[in-house]
Amino acid sequence: MEEGIANAFAAFGMVPEKEGRRTVAEHRAMMVNVEGDDDVAGAVERVGARVDERLLRVVRPESAGFGVDPPRVVAEEEGGVAARVWRALRGGEVHVPPRRVLAWHWAELKLAVVMAAGRGVQAYDVQRGGLERPRLDPRVRAVRCLQWRPCARDTLAVGCDAGVAIWNGDQCVLWTEAGHAPVVALAWSCDGAKLCTAALGDEAVRIWDPATGVSAPVGLGGVLAFSAARAELMLVGAMRRCAFRLWDVDSWDVQRWGFLDAPPTAVAWNRARVAVAAGEALHVLAVGDRTEVVHCEPTARAAVGPGGVVRALAWDPTGNRIAVAHWNDDWGADAKRRNVVALYAVADDPFQVTPVGFVAGPEGAGAPVDVAFVDRPPKGVGAVLATAWQSGVVSFAQLLFR
Repeated sequence: MEEGIANAFAAFGMVPEKEGRRTVAEHRAMMVNVEGDDDVAGAVERVGARVDERLLRVVRPESAGFGVDPPRVVAEEEGGVAARVWRALRGGEVHVPPRRVLAWHWAELKLAVVMAAGRGVQAYDVQRGGLERPRLDPRVRAVRCLQWRPCARDTLAVGCDAGVAIWNGDQCVLWTEAGHAPVVALAWSCDGAKLCTAALGDEAVRIWDPATGVSAPVGLGGVLAFSAARAELMLVGAMRRCAFRLWDVDSWDVQRWGFLDAPPTAVAWNRARVAVAAGEALHVLAVGDRTEVVHCEPTARAAVGPGGVVRALAWDPTGNRIAVAHWNDDWGADAKRRNVVALYAVADDPFQVTPVGFVAGPEGAGAPVDVAFVDRPPKGVGAVLATAWQSGVVSFAQLLFR
């Protein structure tokens, strides 16, 4: 596409507002932004919406900033873990999946946040407004991904350079497997009975038994996600190839897809559909007896506004909204207004994805690093989106689209 129509937002002439206006809500496709310390609740009420003020705070974990690594491949000349991994793989391009720094609890308004440089994890309780720091094993360094275990009260899986740390209250157990490190992606099945991990060291996907901490290899991959509606379906994105696989964990049947322009960087399930980001495009597949691509959304960078390769992706549980965070290497004054999250509306019959607006962070927040929707928002609240920003802050936006 030409630069002026690189994506749907550019086609509709939609550009973000000036820097410094934080997005606190969406009300029927109208974004509600506030400046500085404005009356947040009052601003939302003026458009006829009611919000939960606890979900409009800005959280500042004990962090100097999340930092954003550019999209890259492991190169031979790199030092440390990356160089050892490269030599173990005997060369070739290995695409490093983006770091995930946010994870909502499966049943509570509790958000796990990775601290700066992956030094640890903090849990933010929305109800109390307090931060808790889990006691992790001293070997847990360079945290790259995390997820709460479904159907378990407070069990958190953390992927790091040493392996997988399983935190539960005051206890922390480190699961390791020879060569399976650093762990760069992980995902729990919907019933919490399986944990899948992917690592740079062997490029293998391993399934772990939570009762024993024993794992078995099942294939190759990088970006992982279980279906939110069907616990037996797992999507695995390859780190070397422009392809991904759909595994049936019960029968171990596999569907291979290889139409992508680049290795997958992010994935999000919603019921029997899955969104896969690769290169400068977002692909949506309907998964069933006849899996097929139902939509392809270009995400190329326009003259003004966000775009390019997708770093993080989230699909709200109702299926109505998709949030997309793009890579951005312009950390200056953001004159081109790229440091925002792109928000799309999703409709059925026929299936459509259309632009809604942009979610902006507090002044000086920098680029979006990760996005995550609350799994089970309180009744009447709508969807709740958490965004981690480069400066180290986490902001929330309440999406009232009905």
